Amino acid sequence: MRQQRVLAGGISFCMSGDARKRASGFIRSAKSGAELEPYVEKVLELLLGEKEMCLVNVNLPERPKGIRWTRQAVKQYDGKVVPGKDPMKRAIYWFTIKPLEGEEEGTDRWAFGKNFVSITPLRLDLTDEKDLARVLALPITPARTARRKPPAKSTKRNSSR
Repeated sequence: MRQQRVLAGGISFCMSGDARKRASGFIRSAKSGAELEPYVEKVLELLLGEKEMCLVNVNLPERPKGIRWTRQAVKQYDGKVVPGKDPMKRAIYWFTIKPLEGEEEGTDRWAFGKNFVSITPLRLDLTDEKDLARVLALPITPARTARRKPPAKSTKRNSSR
């Protein structure tokens, strides 16, 4: 499952691998694509030259004044789900947010709020290692108590008898 959030109604996209090549077409089709095109081109130039980064999130404000590498803002938000339709008339759901705290400098929210394009390197593994270690140490852990089903018995008769 893919998750994406949009900061304050701006254009946002998440890219991985070859999907980076499709991002510029997506942005050009956006409402303010012509204004954003130079920034999209610069972002793609930065990212396509980067061989180690597998997944990034990019947020584009309506009128950018530069580009910043950022970390993801993880403070609490008050949000709601807004139903909509994608271009193929399929149901989609947007998560809209209202931050409960101010913008922390160096985050994607901070950059976006200052009219900078934000580029945030991401990783897929969101495992809370501390909590996982804690629950694995419990006396009864589902991973340790799960039993395999015995193999089904064959109904074929042995013809050598």
